[in-house]
Amino acid sequence: MPFGGAPKCPLCKKSVYAAEKATGPGGDWHKSCLKCPDCNKLLDSTTLCEHEGRVWCKACYGRNFGPKGYGFAGGAAMMHTGGGGSSQSSAPAAAGPAAGFYSP
Repeated sequence: MPFGGAPKCPLCKKSVYAAEKATGPGGDWHKSCLKCPDCNKLLDSTTLCEHEGRVWCKACYGRNFGPKGYGFAGGAAMMHTGGGGSSQSSAPAAAGPAAGFYSP
C-alpha cells in the first residue's frame, strides 16, 4: 500500500476507508459494494458465498450453483417397497402390525 493510500475495493476499484470497510473475498470492500448481484441484499463476511470472484447471498448462491433437479431427496418419494415383479396379488394388504412386510 503506498504512503497515505487506502486499499482498493475489488468491485469499484475506489479507496476503502475504515468507516466504510467490510471484509470480503479479495480484501476490503465498501459496505455498499458488498451485495448480492441477484437480489441486492447487503452482505457481510458471515452471510456471503463466493463463486469465481463474485459474492452471492446464501439463497441466491444455492439457487444458481447448488444441486439441480427435484430438490433434496425428491427421488425418494417415488420409491416403493412392493413386490418388484413377483406374482403377488395387487390387493391392498390388511392393516395390522405386519402391514407392509412381505410374508411368503
